[in-house]
Amino acid sequence: MKTTRRTLLKGAAIGGLAMMGGGARAALAGPAEGLKASANARGLQFGIATNRIEVANPALAELIARNASVTLTRNDMKWGRVEAERGTRDYTHARTVSDFAERNGLALRGHNVVWAMDVFMPDWFVEMERQPRRQARRDMKSEMWHHAHRLEAAFPQVRSWDVVNEAVNPRSGKLRNSVLTRTLGDRYFDLAFQIMRAKAPGAQLVYNDAVDWRPNGAHRDGILRLLEGALKRDVPIDAVGIEGHLGPWLGREADYRGWSAFLDELADLGLPVIITELDCDDRNLGRVSPARRDQLFAEETERYLDLTLDNTNVRQVVAWTAVDTDIDAFWKGATRPRWIPANKSFLGGVFDTGLRRTPTYAAIDRALKAAPLR
Repeated sequence: MKTTRRTLLKGAAIGGLAMMGGGARAALAGPAEGLKASANARGLQFGIATNRIEVANPALAELIARNASVTLTRNDMKWGRVEAERGTRDYTHARTVSDFAERNGLALRGHNVVWAMDVFMPDWFVEMERQPRRQARRDMKSEMWHHAHRLEAAFPQVRSWDVVNEAVNPRSGKLRNSVLTRTLGDRYFDLAFQIMRAKAPGAQLVYNDAVDWRPNGAHRDGILRLLEGALKRDVPIDAVGIEGHLGPWLGREADYRGWSAFLDELADLGLPVIITELDCDDRNLGRVSPARRDQLFAEETERYLDLTLDNTNVRQVVAWTAVDTDIDAFWKGATRPRWIPANKSFLGGVFDTGLRRTPTYAAIDRALKAAPLR
């Protein structure tokens, strides 16, 4: 990809998306406005992830419906949530969001089918590796088939599934050590996609990862090796999801050339790209004022999107956080999960707690409007 004027101004050195919304056009959606309109004008789609609590707020639900053409539930379709106990499934919370999407004509993404980290899989599934190896392999495969079947039956309107989430170790570039690799071997990856193609033959199947634009060639190269090998084996992968969590690297040097080259290589593989979980947090900011924090979030988001959207193979952007979130207040009086860093206290959204547009909203809007036409 050539270096453009927009890339230079930002200081750089340097297949069609199968998403179809289900259900009737609805009450809240109306004409495209705000971020939805800005994205549509450039041949892009913009989405906002949400949850059952947010869509129960009529004012916030209206903002999401007017600004997004795509949505998903952030956590409530994950296997550990829908089947915490083996054989007992609860899709109630996820259905709240899927019903919201259907009422308002929003396309619905499914996140995720298999997460390649033991801590995010159901405990009972992880414990199956204690069985004799042959039985463990048989039972895990069977449960993967059952899980995929029930997800598709519960949410047939999902036209894009994150099938495998975060399979590659960022440090080594190899597949993560997980119950899946220890029991089924590396080809669990192929199996997951083959199962979902069988169960959801019309859906877009996505590999999703937290790869970032900072200098980390091992992670990017590992993902490319994984995808290239899988495609040679005819594994049915249709697109790549790049999460876009900017907080862990905020304030650090970006690898502009390496990032652009990575996006080009994904395009060469014939895999459209979705930015699936765009957000920013304060873990690396230290003591700054709220106004300065919000400004830094916005600057980083716009810089990232300007470079990323220069590649016309990027087809969709999904904001992960609808409303500014005080993480310390949210977890006060409860056990904070160990994977949330202690210095991560604020997560920036596209709207503030008064449901006003944040500086990040404005930054996303500018980047969408400046993107090359698809």
